[in-house]
Amino acid sequence: MKNLYITLISILFVLFYSPLKAQKRSKQVLTGTFFRYYEPSMKAWQGMDSVAFTYDKQGNKASTIEFMGDDSLSATSKRIFSYNQKNQLILEEFFYWDNTNANWSNTPSSRSTYAYNNGDSIVSILSEFKDSIGWKNSSKWENTYDGNNNKIQELDYTWDTLSKNWSNVGCQKSTFTYQNTQRTSKTSFTWDVNQFKASSKWDYSYNSNGKLEIVINQIWDGVNSWHNSAKDSLLYNNNGQITEQYGFNFDEIKAKNWVLTYKYLHTFNLTNLINQTILTFWDTKSKSFPIDVNSREITYNYNKYNDLSTIFDKRFDSITKQFVDYNETYFYYNPDTINSASIHSTEINEFTIYPNPFNDKIILKSTNGINQSNLFLTNNIGEIIKIEMEKHENEITIFTGNLSKGIYYLHLETNDDSHLKKIVKM
Repeated sequence: MKNLYITLISILFVLFYSPLKAQKRSKQVLTGTFFRYYEPSMKAWQGMDSVAFTYDKQGNKASTIEFMGDDSLSATSKRIFSYNQKNQLILEEFFYWDNTNANWSNTPSSRSTYAYNNGDSIVSILSEFKDSIGWKNSSKWENTYDGNNNKIQELDYTWDTLSKNWSNVGCQKSTFTYQNTQRTSKTSFTWDVNQFKASSKWDYSYNSNGKLEIVINQIWDGVNSWHNSAKDSLLYNNNGQITEQYGFNFDEIKAKNWVLTYKYLHTFNLTNLINQTILTFWDTKSKSFPIDVNSREITYNYNKYNDLSTIFDKRFDSITKQFVDYNETYFYYNPDTINSASIHSTEINEFTIYPNPFNDKIILKSTNGINQSNLFLTNNIGEIIKIEMEKHENEITIFTGNLSKGIYYLHLETNDDSHLKKIVKM
C-alpha cells in the first residue's frame, strides 16, 4: 500500500517540482509544501515534513530547505542549486542544520555535479562527500544516448576506497530499446562476480493514439528464461488523460495466467485537472472492486490559478464505513517575486515564531524590536487574512483561533527589509 502511494507522489513530483530545468510560471510560484500523516491508534496527527523553495531571477529553483518533526517542525537540511547559461542544473550542494550552533553548516557536506550532451540530456551525475581532508567520490550515474538522443543505457557506480577507482561491485545497469522515439523496453542488470546478469525487464506497448497502454514486468530466473511478474493496463478519456489503471499479478502455480489485483479510478474537474483517485482491490469471491479496508481515496484541490493546493489521502475505515484521514499534503504559492531582491525567506535565527504548527495563537519575538513593523498574514492563494494582534516592543501575539487548518504565510516588513515565514495551522 505504501509503495502505491509513493508511486502517486513520485508522479506528482516529476510533473510539478523537477529542478533540472527552469519552469515557466505565470502569477504563482511554489514556495513551500507541508506533509503529515494520521495515526489511528493514537488518534492524532504524527510525523510531519515540509519543504521551502526559493528561486533565482531566471525562475530556476535556487534552494530548498527541508523540515521534519512530530510535534513541531525543525530544519534538517538545505540544498543549493547552480545553473549554467542554458538554465541546466550543474551543481547541487547539501547542507545540514547544526543544532549545537543553531545554524547551517558552513560548507556543504555533499554535492552532485551534472554534465550534459549536445542534445541537453544528462550524461553523468557525480556525487561526492566531504570529510576532514577534502572531497571524496561517492557514486556516479552515467547515461548513454543514440543518434535520436534516446537514452539507451544507464549505469550506477560506487567508489571503491581501497582501489581508489570506480567499482562494478553493487553496480546497477539498465538498457533501453525504442521504436522511433517510443520506449519499448527496459532491462535491469546487477553485477555478479565478474559480469552483469539480467534481473528484471519491463515491456511497453502503446495504443493507436501513441499513449502508453500496457506495461509488463518480467523476472529473470537466473538460468535461461523470463517469467511474468506484474502488469499494468491503462485506459484514457478523449482528452488523453488516464481514467483507469488496472494492476495484475501473474499466477504461475494455479491459474498460469494474469490475475486482476487492483484498480485506480481517476476523475477530472471541468478544467480537465485530476480531482480524485480511488484505489480499490479485486475481491475474488464477489468478482468486484469493493470499497473496503484496503481502499484509498485521494482528493486534489486547486487554487484560482489552477495550481495544486492540497492532496487529501484517506483510507476506508471498516467500523465507521467511511474514508478517514491518512495523509495530507499542502502546497503554498506566492505571487511571482523572483525579481524582487528585497523579499526573501526569513532565516531561522532572525526571528522566533512559536508554536509552529500553531492552534489558537502565535508569538513572534525579535531582539531587535518589532513593535513598529508592518505585519500581515496571507493564505495559500495570496489573499490577506484579517487577524487580531497585540504588539509590544520585542513581541507580537497573533490570535488565530478563527483560522481554518492549513498553511499560511507571515509577512513582516521592517524599515530595512521584508521577510516571509511559513506557518501551519493544525
